[in-house]
Amino acid sequence: MKDQLISLTKNLIGFRTTQDNYEEKKRVIDFVREEFEGYKVYITELRSRKSPSIVITLRREKTPTILLNGHLDVVAAEDSQFIPRIKGNRLYARGAGDMKGSCAAMIEAMKYFSKQEEKLSLGLMLTTDEEIGGHHGVGVLVGRFKPSFVIIPDGGRNLKTIILNQKGLIHFKIWTHGKSSHGSRPFLGENAIEKIIDIYRKIELLIPESKKEDWDNTVNLGRINGGDVVNRVPHYAEAYFDVRFINSYEREKIMEGIRSITKNYKIMVVGNACNQEPIDFIEQYKAVAEKVLGSEVIYSRVEGASDARFFAEKGIPVLITNIKSDNIHAKNEWIDIRQMESFYDILIRFIPKFLATHNK
Repeated sequence: MKDQLISLTKNLIGFRTTQDNYEEKKRVIDFVREEFEGYKVYITELRSRKSPSIVITLRREKTPTILLNGHLDVVAAEDSQFIPRIKGNRLYARGAGDMKGSCAAMIEAMKYFSKQEEKLSLGLMLTTDEEIGGHHGVGVLVGRFKPSFVIIPDGGRNLKTIILNQKGLIHFKIWTHGKSSHGSRPFLGENAIEKIIDIYRKIELLIPESKKEDWDNTVNLGRINGGDVVNRVPHYAEAYFDVRFINSYEREKIMEGIRSITKNYKIMVVGNACNQEPIDFIEQYKAVAEKVLGSEVIYSRVEGASDARFFAEKGIPVLITNIKSDNIHAKNEWIDIRQMESFYDILIRFIPKFLATHNK
């Protein structure tokens, strides 16, 4: 299986599925569909706002008991980062760890189960907009497909962790208006950038800085625009913020706080936090993973959000884990090839075992 996983991952990486590249996103979905030619599966394709998606099921159903979920879009990178290379037990390339290697393992698992005599209640959902919020991928599909349980290998650092908690997110924009004047006479103008800074200080009071070990709300001022030349007082400025929150109560408190600070704001993305308990589904997976890996698997939490939030909003349990990888969204992104094999093995062992007990 190792060679198949490497080959398929390399093929998926070859599609430069960045946010603005609709043709490549369409081509990768076409490629996945072609991968299942000759297999006994049912395929549904969807396109929403130039974000194509594909759902493959073993039965003709909209309610598979288990759904495997992944995304095939990536963040932008230099051309050289789209050329996969192997060094030791790592496969390097943009999208290798986030998350085309994981998608390859799930595709191969679906192929395996499609060849079995018993057709399990199992599905695979692959989307192309997770990196920009997921609203036109899983956000749309979750209203059409209603699985009982979901597995998403898109959280944590390796297969030895299962994520029970992921923070929610709010992306928003604020803007201010001032009055222009010559830079030598700032007292005749009103500096819009200074007004932005004043608002930022108030947001910092609303969401105080937390330490690395704290599980708390955070805010990041990710982008600020204002002014055009150094010798003119800027009459307009805007800033973009990334807020992460730990639960729905904190989300509402933060939203109320933003409204009280300024009327000039626009919410761009909101995603719920994912907070779960280790139910039977998760505990059974954990037992199988420990047997395959030959080591303990622990429960953990991560700050980053994922498409898991859309399922969590519908009350659908989500098992979040990840194949060992690093340098995500950065140069020299990589995925561990041995753990790609291990994840495939875990799926092959866990899925029929769980479905056999669940359906009794």
